Amino acid sequence: MSHKLTIAVALLGVTCFSSCGEDRKAAPRVPLAYVGADSCADCHPAETEAWRGSHHDLAMQIATPETVLGDFAAEDFVKDEERTSFARRGDRFFVTTPGPDGERTEYEVAYTFGYTPLQQYLVAFPGGRYQALAVAWDSRPAEAGGQRWFHLHPDEEVPVGDALHWTSPLANWNQQCADCHSTQLSKNYDRASRSYATTWELIDVSCEACHGRASQHVATAESGANFDPNFDFERRVTGPGGWVMDAGPIARRVGGPDPNVQLDTCAPCHSRRGEIVENRAPGEVLTDAFRPALLERGLYHDDGQIDDEVYVWGSFMQSRMHAAGVVCSDCHDAHSLKLKLPGNDLCSRCHDRAQYDVPAHHHHEVGTPGASCVECHMPTKHYMVVDPRRDHSMRVPRPDLSVELGAPNACDACHADQGPAWAAAAVDEWTGGKRPPHSGQAIHAARASRPEGERALASLLDDSLQPALVRATALSELVHRPGRRSPELVERGLLDPSELVVYGALQSADLLPPERFVGLVAPLLHHPRRIVRIEAARALLPRHEQLSADDRAAFDAAHAERIASLEFNADDPRALVDIGLLRQITGDFEAAEAAYRESIELGPWYAEAYANLADLLRVQDRDAEGAEVLRAGLAVTADPGPLEHALGLNLVRQERLPEAVSHLRRAAELRPDISTFAHVYAVALDSFGRRDAAAKVLDDALLLHPSDRDLLYTRISLHKLQGEREEANALAERLLEIDPLDEDAKRFLKEDW
Repeated sequence: MSHKLTIAVALLGVTCFSSCGEDRKAAPRVPLAYVGADSCADCHPAETEAWRGSHHDLAMQIATPETVLGDFAAEDFVKDEERTSFARRGDRFFVTTPGPDGERTEYEVAYTFGYTPLQQYLVAFPGGRYQALAVAWDSRPAEAGGQRWFHLHPDEEVPVGDALHWTSPLANWNQQCADCHSTQLSKNYDRASRSYATTWELIDVSCEACHGRASQHVATAESGANFDPNFDFERRVTGPGGWVMDAGPIARRVGGPDPNVQLDTCAPCHSRRGEIVENRAPGEVLTDAFRPALLERGLYHDDGQIDDEVYVWGSFMQSRMHAAGVVCSDCHDAHSLKLKLPGNDLCSRCHDRAQYDVPAHHHHEVGTPGASCVECHMPTKHYMVVDPRRDHSMRVPRPDLSVELGAPNACDACHADQGPAWAAAAVDEWTGGKRPPHSGQAIHAARASRPEGERALASLLDDSLQPALVRATALSELVHRPGRRSPELVERGLLDPSELVVYGALQSADLLPPERFVGLVAPLLHHPRRIVRIEAARALLPRHEQLSADDRAAFDAAHAERIASLEFNADDPRALVDIGLLRQITGDFEAAEAAYRESIELGPWYAEAYANLADLLRVQDRDAEGAEVLRAGLAVTADPGPLEHALGLNLVRQERLPEAVSHLRRAAELRPDISTFAHVYAVALDSFGRRDAAAKVLDDALLLHPSDRDLLYTRISLHKLQGEREEANALAERLLEIDPLDEDAKRFLKEDW
């Protein structure tokens, strides 16, 4: 008898055997339409009961005494001298708080948003828009610190006009939130009037949000026809197949459908992404409808751990679980969304308890947090103040990377007083000091401008076992840290079977040899995934006249997809800047200027709109106007460094040199992480005869960017001018360490001066 242990079998279905014969009835065909959860309940009572009261069911509701959790009889809430008052009149709820003009205004609550651990409230604004209040209700029990009003940005000043103020586009329900809190939402933004006519089929995340329109399924069931209950949907969302433990302490997946089908169902609302198509079809592949975020700094730490609110998909795609074929429903009930088992029991279904749920593995006392699988492998970070989210990369704790990269580590949750160095030493004691290389080390080295950065990225990209999202990120980093191998690496990335890797490579396509650019990128206009086609169209836009007739037709189609994507997102100031860039490249300066100015009006805090508008004015010999644009941006933006730099360059062109240098200095001081700012400032100082000051700026910048070629070559030039041969040679040797084939560095070392 076999002792193989079947962990789970999730293939569902009713099979009609051949004995059904002549009695089989044909199913009627009806137009596809949404029917609502009540139509599902009679035949699927268990699933409906599990769904009722879930986060999906309560994602959004009309504000009523039954749905509103907040205490609208509470005292006023005050933050940074902004006062929010609450009131209930009958069955209606009101808040009085500063509006877009800064004046305290009373607003009626139209909808609730979410329900635990916090509940937000939506109020109606003119033009069909709804804004989410930044003062939210903590719906946790009082003993857990809840049952109170709190501000979503407690540690930041958020005045009127700020990007984070509740009246800004970033708190706009129609643009930011609605698509994932309702079923089949149509945003319906009208750019000309800047208004919305947003509609939904169902107010919450209902059955058909995942399964697609169910009218045919219901009609078939009601007709009495024999049918598989998983069919007659637009989207077949089935379980993960079976799991068996027959060859070691970890289960393996056997059979079942493509796991990406389920991931593509969940990912649209459980990932950091941007929409690229309006009214997407149910069941559409993720990368046909969305642009998933790569592991960008600010969103993720260098080692891929979650930083900003990125939800689940991006971390899970890095995990060994994903590589093994695990899907969401292996751990979560698809309808209640709850975990299928508590604590370590869940993990022990696929990881032999005798090997993993013991002190020999976790090195902690049984029953303590250190013995919990998720506390070590899925540490939490709080978002929206009170909402803990687990990192789904399910990684081995690496406190040594906290020491090396500054990334967080799970050990600090209980051992913050001891610190990561202590934790790293403890882990070394358990493991004998075995520390395998980590992708985060390569990405960190590149971002920190270390001499080994380009080689580290190349080594990472040579490893085909690295997750696609990691390799895509590494390729996207090359454009900022190019080296001799970069063109080759980009070319290989463009041929990768993963559309994510191809997309990452396209971010660095400008590193390709000019004579090969079109030949390498043009085939991607025919790619089956929309994110690749539109990114290829972006890259080819300045060169589209070089395309063949067949590729030109594909370019026109992909370019139209890109324009449609940008226009769909034209309620976002960032998309408007992209529209402006597109129009500027095609020579339509009037439309480009209009788009940049529209972006500034919609999001006055968005610095890039001012910088791009000023650059457009530059190419039209309108630098005086550009300077005023940049000054206007400096008055409101939270990130003035790039605008200070742009204004300095603008004033150089206007030959207002002393004033220009002061702005270049401020840019370098505000953003020391951008090496270009320090380099330009140093060159400006040298042009004024302040060579010692220029050398000091370069030396300081090289401490932060030790392998930046522009900084190194400029510093070598100053050493040469000052007769400092030994120092100049040392920097030339560093250039050869970065790139042993650097002919300029070799030539310099041979020079006799």
